[in-house]
Amino acid sequence: MPINKELLELSIKECYSNFLDYLRLVNSFIKSSLSFWEGELEWDDIEKIEAKSNNYYCKHLLDLEWHCTKNTPSNTKLRFFLAVLLSIKDLERCCDYLYSISKIALQDEEKKLKDIVLNSELWKLILSYFQNIYFLFRDSEGKIHQEVFQKILVE
Repeated sequence: MPINKELLELSIKECYSNFLDYLRLVNSFIKSSLSFWEGELEWDDIEKIEAKSNNYYCKHLLDLEWHCTKNTPSNTKLRFFLAVLLSIKDLERCCDYLYSISKIALQDEEKKLKDIVLNSELWKLILSYFQNIYFLFRDSEGKIHQEVFQKILVE
């Protein structure tokens, strides 16, 4: 049982808000990665976003650990913290992939891959997927049913 129910709810709101901020960062990283492929951003910009993502990830892991330690949440609330933890880990992995995809552009001296990547549906699909997830989380206060996720995947 939590030591202080009100503090636990505040912790949940803070973690949830931080998770939405991280979703926004990933969405920005997707757009920046596309801009890099289009030649509108420099490599230093991509490295800064990747470093920001890594810092954000580490900070929020520590925050989640702190909130769980200080609040001793019940099973239901602990599941929320675990879900946020796993989701943040997946978002950080997405940022690592975007970084790697951008790094490939540096090695594409003949610009053969550039045409393929920029003319694919990749960017549109990734942005659409992340924006849908963000809007669902933003509008549902973190309580999303499995049917809603299945609906996104079908679209």
